Amino acid sequence: MEDSHTLNSVFCRHYAVLVAWCGKQVRPEVGDPEEFVHLAYLRCRKTWRADRTSVNGRTAAYLFQALRWVVLDELRRFARRRARSSSVSPAPVCENQWTQARRLIVDEVLGLLPGGQRQVCLAMLTGKSQAQIASECGISPGAVAVRLSRAKMSLLEGLELR
Repeated sequence: MEDSHTLNSVFCRHYAVLVAWCGKQVRPEVGDPEEFVHLAYLRCRKTWRADRTSVNGRTAAYLFQALRWVVLDELRRFARRRARSSSVSPAPVCENQWTQARRLIVDEVLGLLPGGQRQVCLAMLTGKSQAQIASECGISPGAVAVRLSRAKMSLLEGLELR
């Protein structure tokens, strides 16, 4: 059981970080962050294979990915429960939960990018034009286009979609 020992030691080493990350992402009325971390651990234990090793921190990444999916699943369930219990107007509750889930995904994905690319992408997501971004960042509009293009390529590679 060397493999499960690796998962257990990585889980113990990253437990506080997992709980802190989850606490920042989920409002208290949705659920307890520690409970989500334990559900993610159980999900990892169920699907753990001997060929997964902790080389280059991949075990920790596996735990974080499982936690992201547990949080997203719980946000969906929470939105459905609130929509059923509220007969007046379920749409805003669902929209808030989906907005929170989208923000979680965008934060995680943008975390893969280097600083300049992340800055340009965040500015673009707020609705600014390339000319406005260029003047704010002190770069040329062509450099903005290059950073956006490189960010797209980095994201496709980071998400293994390319």
